[in-house]
Amino acid sequence: MDDLQQEFILETRETLELMTAELIAWEAHPDHGSRLDTIFRFFHTVKGSAGFLALPRFEALAHEAENILALLRETKKPISSALVTAILALVDRISGLTNALEQGVEFYEDDDSHLVAQLQNAWTAMDHDAATEQKAVDDAGTEQKTETQSEAIGIAGQQNVARTIRMSLTLLDNMMNGVSDMVLARNEVARHIRDTDSDPALDLAFERLSACIADLRESVGRTRMQKLEGVFASLPRIVRDLGQELGKDVALECQGNEVELDREMIEMIRDPLTHIIRNSVDHGVESTQERIRAGKAQQATIAIHARQSGNHIVISIRDDGAGIDVDRLVAKAIAANVCTASEAASMTERQKLNLVFATGLSTSDSVSSISGRGVGMDVVRSNIDRIGGSIALQSKSGEGLNITIRVPLTLTVISCLMFSSGGQQFAIPQSAIREITMASGDTVQMRQLGDQHFASIRGQHLPVVGLADLLGLSEVDDDALEDDDPVLMVIDAGAGIHYILAVDHVMDQEDLVVRAGAPAIMASGIYAGTTLPDHGRPLLLIDPNGVAAQAGVSSADQSLLDMNEPANEADIEDSEDLAMLIFQDCQNDIRALPLSIIERVEDFGIEKIGHSGGKMRLTHDEKAIPLYGLKAVPDAASIKVIKLFDGNTAIYYAINDIVDMHRVNRKASLQPVGNVHEDSAISGVFIRDGQQIELIDPHWIFSQFDQDVHRNNDAAKPICLLQAADDGWTRQMLAPLVAKAGYDVRYDLREGEEATICIASEDTQNTSPASGAIIALRDKPTNHNNGNSVYRYDRIGLLGALQSHSAPRRAGESS
Repeated sequence: MDDLQQEFILETRETLELMTAELIAWEAHPDHGSRLDTIFRFFHTVKGSAGFLALPRFEALAHEAENILALLRETKKPISSALVTAILALVDRISGLTNALEQGVEFYEDDDSHLVAQLQNAWTAMDHDAATEQKAVDDAGTEQKTETQSEAIGIAGQQNVARTIRMSLTLLDNMMNGVSDMVLARNEVARHIRDTDSDPALDLAFERLSACIADLRESVGRTRMQKLEGVFASLPRIVRDLGQELGKDVALECQGNEVELDREMIEMIRDPLTHIIRNSVDHGVESTQERIRAGKAQQATIAIHARQSGNHIVISIRDDGAGIDVDRLVAKAIAANVCTASEAASMTERQKLNLVFATGLSTSDSVSSISGRGVGMDVVRSNIDRIGGSIALQSKSGEGLNITIRVPLTLTVISCLMFSSGGQQFAIPQSAIREITMASGDTVQMRQLGDQHFASIRGQHLPVVGLADLLGLSEVDDDALEDDDPVLMVIDAGAGIHYILAVDHVMDQEDLVVRAGAPAIMASGIYAGTTLPDHGRPLLLIDPNGVAAQAGVSSADQSLLDMNEPANEADIEDSEDLAMLIFQDCQNDIRALPLSIIERVEDFGIEKIGHSGGKMRLTHDEKAIPLYGLKAVPDAASIKVIKLFDGNTAIYYAINDIVDMHRVNRKASLQPVGNVHEDSAISGVFIRDGQQIELIDPHWIFSQFDQDVHRNNDAAKPICLLQAADDGWTRQMLAPLVAKAGYDVRYDLREGEEATICIASEDTQNTSPASGAIIALRDKPTNHNNGNSVYRYDRIGLLGALQSHSAPRRAGESS
C-alpha cells in the first residue's frame, strides 16, 4: 500500500467517529450552522482525495452526500431524522470501504444504489420546491458553488491549525522505554555521586542533567496521551440508534472531552463505557409513556462527565431513569443461585446493589439482541479491575442511577509497593492494597481450617495466601504463617474478591515503568509484567487477580471486608476506627496522618525544593507552595511529599518514607495529648507494635496555612451541634477540635434536647436550628461581607466564640 493511500485511510478513520457525533449533535441542534459546515467539509475532503487516488465508490458516495448538504446550506431547511439516518448510512458504508481498502480485500457488498436512493427519498420527503429539486440535478452548478464555499471554509480553518505529525506507535513506545532507562541510569549515577567525595561542579552539572531528563520524560509521556473525545464521539450514535430501536427519546450530554488519558487506557475503557451507555438506554431510562406517568420530562437524559483527580481519571455516567429496583435485583440473584435468601437478608444496601456485577445475572425479563443473557456488568467490572480501576454505583429509586469509574492516568507508569517474599523481591500495584498490618498485631487472629489459612481482622475473616508457598520459594509448612510473623496485605483483586497476601517485608513505594514480561512468565497467570525500580534490578509485578485464581480464592470463600467497603462516605466518617498513614518524617520520627485528608503521595526532584519568604517551598504547577515538615533542603536526589486536601485547600507535607497503613479505635486506642489551646501539631498518641506513634493534628496544619495559632483559655462543656454532618471536613477536622475543647459534639439532637451552640457554614447559617447561638464559619481569611463569621482555621476566633457560650444547656433547661 502506497503512502498516500495509507494517509487517506488514517485521516478518514480518524474523522468518521467524530463526524458521526457531529451529525447527531446537528440533528439535536439544527440551528448550529457550524456543524453543517464541518460535516460538509468532511465529505468534500473525502470526495477530493478519493478522486485523486482513483477510488470511485468513495467518490460517488461522498458526492451524493455533499450535494444534499450543499442544498441544506442554501435553503436553510430544518433537518429531518430520516435524512440524518440516510447520511449516517453513507458514513457506515464509507467506514466499511475504508476497512476493506486497508485489508486489501473486496467489500462484501458491491452495490450502493439503495443507500443513494434512501438519501434522495429522505430529501424529497422534506417537501422542497421544484426549484430546489432542479438544483439537486444540476451537479455542475452545485459543484462550482460548493468548491468556492469549501475553499473559503478551508482558508478560514487554516489560520490557527496546530502543527502535527504522524508517528508509529512502535517508535513512540521505544522512545518511552528509552527515557525510562535514562531515568534509571540517572538514579544510578546519583547513588555513585553520593557515595564519593562531593564535587560542586559535578553536582551542578548533574542537577542540570536531572532537570533536563525530568522535562524530557514528561514531554515524551504526554505524547502517549489522547483526549477522551475519541471515546465519547461514538456514544451519541449508539444512544440515537438504540433509542429509535426501543422507542425511547434519549439525549446524551458529554462533558470533559478535553480530558487526556494514556492511549492504552483509552482502548481499555472503550468497551466498558459503551456497554454502560447501552445499559442506560435499555434498562435505565423509561419509555416516554412511563416518564409522562411519573411526571418526568418526555426526553430522558444520560450525562457523562470526565475529570482528572490526582493521578486518576474519574468518569461519571448518570441517567434520570427509574434507578435499580434493589428488591427485584435480589430476587433475580436468588433465582439465579447467585446468593441464598439468608445471605441476601444480611446484606447491606450497597452489597445488594453490587449484585448487578454478578456473573450470569440479568435484570431483563427476556433475551433480546440487546440484553438478557447475563453477560455485561460483570465483564465491565472485570475489565476495569484489570487496569487498576474501580467502579461504584449510586441508585435512587425513581430518580436514576449514577455510575462512577476511576481509572489510573496510565498503565505504563503506575504506583507500586515493593516487597520481599521467599528471598525474592516483587512489586504489586498500590491501588489493589486496602491495608497493611502485621500478623502479630492485636487486631489480627490467625487460624487454619483444613488446608486453608484464614486471618480474622476486626471480626472479618479472609483467606490468607502465602506468596512464597504459592511460588514454591519456600518449603510448605502449615505453621509457617503463624511462626514467621509475616506482613499481611489486604488485597482487593476486583470482582468482589478479597484476600490477604502474606509476605516477608514491605520495602518502598515507587512509580514504576511496567513492561510486558516474557511469554513463559506471563503464561503463569500470576504476573502482570516486569518493572525496573531505581536500584536497577528487574522485578516481577504481581497480578492480584492472577494470584487469587492460582490460589483458588473466589468471592464465595470469604465475607466482604465491610470496613474497607462502607456503604458511603458518611459511614467512614461515623466509624470509631480511624484509618491512618504511618510514615517517617524528615526528622526521622515515626508519625501518622488520617488517610481521609491524604489525596496522594508523590516524589519530587530536589531541584523543586527551596527556602524563600521565611518558609520551605515546593515549586509545583509554576507556583511556590509552602512545604511543611521540612527544615532544610535535604542532600538527596528526590523527596516524598504527601498532598493533603480538605476539599478546598491543598497542602504539601514532606516525609522520608512510608511505613504502613493502620487503623486505630478513636476512643479505645487514641490517647489525646496536651491542651486544645496549645500551639501543638500533635493531637494524640497510639501504640503500634510496642512503639509510640504521634498523630499529627490536621486542623493545626491547615490553620498554619494562612495565620499563626494562639492560645486560649479552656472552654466549658456544653452541647455543640455541627450542622454539616455529612461533610468530611466537619467530622474529621472540626469535630475533634470542638470535642477536645470540652464540648459534647452532636450531629443531631435527641427529642427535647437543645444545643447551646450550633456551628454552620456562612452560606447555610440561616437554615440552622432556632435554638442555641450560631457560629458561622467562612472559607476565606478575609471577611468581605462584614458579617459576624469566623475563618474556619482561626482557632483563637473559634475558641473565643465557643467560650462566650460556655453554660451548658440540657433537656428541660430554659434558655
